[in-house]
Amino acid sequence: MEGIGAGRRVRIYLSETDRWYGQPLYLAILDRLRAEGCAGATAFRGIAGFGVHDRIHTASIELLSVDLPIVVEWIDSPERVERVLPLVTRMVVQGMITVDETTIAHVQHRPVDDISSHLRVGQVMTRDVTRVRADLPLREAASLLIGRDYRALPVVDALGRIVGILTNGDLVERGGLRARVDLLGVLNGSQIATELAAVERGKTAGDVMTTPVVTVTPDTSLADAAHLMVSRQLKRLPVVDTSGTMVGIISRADILRTRAEPFSPRQPESPPRTGQTVGAVMRTDVPIVEPTASLDKVIDVVVAN
Repeated sequence: MEGIGAGRRVRIYLSETDRWYGQPLYLAILDRLRAEGCAGATAFRGIAGFGVHDRIHTASIELLSVDLPIVVEWIDSPERVERVLPLVTRMVVQGMITVDETTIAHVQHRPVDDISSHLRVGQVMTRDVTRVRADLPLREAASLLIGRDYRALPVVDALGRIVGILTNGDLVERGGLRARVDLLGVLNGSQIATELAAVERGKTAGDVMTTPVVTVTPDTSLADAAHLMVSRQLKRLPVVDTSGTMVGIISRADILRTRAEPFSPRQPESPPRTGQTVGAVMRTDVPIVEPTASLDKVIDVVVAN
């Protein structure tokens, strides 16, 4: 991607000996950022420094065994920083995190190749998935989707086996919701409550969910999963083990993230507005591309938004 855009730079100050469940903390943070689809991050080892314990750490010959300061620098879109930073913050028990506004002048795209037949779904899927039981009241289920990055809720039984999936379309077509949940995210609390009141009382997630569910296993190739999504016109596929227990979910965005750098230099989302006309409430920060834009740039914008 080329061009200038708003971004945020996060710096995380650590010590080389900091650990996260036995793994060096800086590596664990890099793994977390990569798993969340972040644009990129780099860990730097300092030659000297001191922190909260007032001990000077140095790389001088006589003290090579002393742990050195580590700085993890992560630059990304404001939206992704706001979403992922709380996850990283919980990992940093001792240390400091700073966030600065920055300007992205240039980012080079990675070439877009065919979807890999060597990568497996288990390497790409999202593991931390919000799931619900079939007896959950439909209004509560709908509220779990408002303002979230995901647009569907897998429905599981008491053993965690997938029995259905509750989607945006299910809520609108069979649940009585008057607008898609991604549109409800721009409303205020009272307006959301009014819209949720339109959901049919007494119905549960199990009453309107889509079933049976098309699933894949962690060993399914990424290419096969993509072909299944296209042929069945699906946006996501629950991932199950041999017993049918859900272990994750893979979406179109997960697959696209393997093809291009997930960063788009657009301005932070504007707060909701009120007014009497379309022009007064319409969004003006919609992502756009030129008619001559290359495929890699298109994918980059799609993934980031």
